[in-house]
Amino acid sequence: MREKRNGRCVLALAAAITAGLFLFSAAYGETVSLKQAVAAGINQDGVYKNLQLDVLGADVRIAEAGKKKWFTLDVSGSYVFRSQQLEIQLPLPMAGDGIKAGSKHNYDLKLALTQPIYTGNLISNALRLEQLRAAAELLDIDLRKLETAGRIKASYFAYRLLETKKQSLALLIKSLQLHRDRLQELHEEDLVRKTDLLETDLKINESRLNVTEIQQQMEVEGLNFARLSTFKIQAVEADYQEPTVTQEDVFQRFLTAHPSLKVIAQNVRMLELRKKLVSGSYLPQVGAFAEMHYGRPGIDFFKNEWSVYFQGGISLAWKVFDWNRSKGERKLLDFSIEKLDNRKKDLLADVQTGLSQLYARRRSLVLQQETVRKLAETAQEDARLKEDLYKESQAANVDYLTALLNSERYLAMLQELTYRVRLLDVNINLFAGLEEK
Repeated sequence: MREKRNGRCVLALAAAITAGLFLFSAAYGETVSLKQAVAAGINQDGVYKNLQLDVLGADVRIAEAGKKKWFTLDVSGSYVFRSQQLEIQLPLPMAGDGIKAGSKHNYDLKLALTQPIYTGNLISNALRLEQLRAAAELLDIDLRKLETAGRIKASYFAYRLLETKKQSLALLIKSLQLHRDRLQELHEEDLVRKTDLLETDLKINESRLNVTEIQQQMEVEGLNFARLSTFKIQAVEADYQEPTVTQEDVFQRFLTAHPSLKVIAQNVRMLELRKKLVSGSYLPQVGAFAEMHYGRPGIDFFKNEWSVYFQGGISLAWKVFDWNRSKGERKLLDFSIEKLDNRKKDLLADVQTGLSQLYARRRSLVLQQETVRKLAETAQEDARLKEDLYKESQAANVDYLTALLNSERYLAMLQELTYRVRLLDVNINLFAGLEEK
């Protein structure tokens, strides 16, 4: 356990140094990876910090449980007042008032040493139980890291999607503005109608309004990302992509490494150990004791003086009959184990179904990408043709504007699908407990 504690201290120190380096890099405008932002966000998460404190507390509990196998020293004292004293009446030939023993005022100071000898493995099993609890708390930390990483990555992709929409709208506004400038020149020569200018101005202003709305959403999401990760999102790499893993590999990873399954397994072990503790409490409990007393009266009541004396021996305690309560306690623990087994089965079924749904959704998004990509190419070609036709006065201005907006809409949709696929990959990996190291 000392090696584990030292390892945790080293990890905590390394995390603090890493976070400091991240902040230093951000302060000087250097780009950091999303992996670094996730690590910094995890290290500053309040729940994560509290879970680490729980682990440190578990180390203390383990140490305390181990000390119970060693002897203890106790000092105690007492004062007792008795209204009567022991009096020994002498036979008649020895007439007199008799002999009084002891004292009305009784004092005793005691130094006691106790040493467990046999406890039915209660102490060793209690120590093992604390170790299992500590391991379960480490798994809680792993679960929290997955949850925090998921929130940070979701915020990252939400921002990047908004950023892409804004860039797409900016290009559209630029194209519209160039078209509007050409119209203005033609209008000054009375070659186009005023309505063409108004139609174009309307589309430009609508697009600018959309940009304003998207900008506000980006500011909100940027603040959310900074709160989660401690970094401004502008300082984070712009084109992160989650590793792609097959459904079979993800499920196998879940079976072998996901913290949720490990927590269930740890809880089962703890319940089995508690059954042993119940059984052990019905075995003989043997201990040794040694005591040193300093009191008045001491062993010799007749002298009624302060004296020192020693005593020691063996103690035995054994539950013989208590209406078979242990059987009921073990039965309740068996029910708890069975419930955990049912929970595990439900979890595995939910994971299989959830992964199948996620991968089906991913396949659908990939197919949509291919379709939208073709639509975008067609819309771009249509916009170019409508522009040429308008220049030749063979198409209306509104037709060209509609084609241009359709082209932008499909391009934006394609970018949105791209980020949705990437975010889905994040959800798949986090769903199975896969975390980038």
